[in-house]
Amino acid sequence: FGLHLEDDVLRGLVPVVAAIVGTLLASDLYLLRSKDQVTLKQFAHGILGLLLGTAVFHVTIVLFGAPVVELWMQTLLLAVLISSCTTMPLAIYLGCAPRKWLDLLLELRMGDTQELYLACSTIGAMLGAYIGALPIPLDWDRPWQQWPLTCLYGTLFGHAVGILVRFVIGATTSFAAKSTKKD
Repeated sequence: FGLHLEDDVLRGLVPVVAAIVGTLLASDLYLLRSKDQVTLKQFAHGILGLLLGTAVFHVTIVLFGAPVVELWMQTLLLAVLISSCTTMPLAIYLGCAPRKWLDLLLELRMGDTQELYLACSTIGAMLGAYIGALPIPLDWDRPWQQWPLTCLYGTLFGHAVGILVRFVIGATTSFAAKSTKKD
């Protein structure tokens, strides 16, 4: 105790990101389990989604201006975290079917509550990561502005807000369905 993530970013990020990824993997495997898929197959899809998503997000983050060589490990950990909030749950539930991913994320075609959860949490995490980058260039030289802390915080906050939005939408939809049945 007495230590903060801002004190030693690299040493602190590795266990934090590992714990978050492990927790998200376990919870996604439980929440998104399917009757027609074997859990081992879903686990393999999740790991594949995590690895491919990490590579894509790492390249994307570097193209957005992250340091290529100097802080590569921090950038990689950010990519792992974003991927664990976005591509990993999508791969667990939808498998490796690009058309299903496009239908869900670009056309917002949601067939069930799991797909609503996936869409809301994925969009929330992506928006959170993007908005989290806004305070970085402000030159306040605050410890919490170190790369990639604000993006990490934004990703986690956006993911949580996305899950909250999913529950609000689900509750209002359920309430509306019950009230129309009474009429």
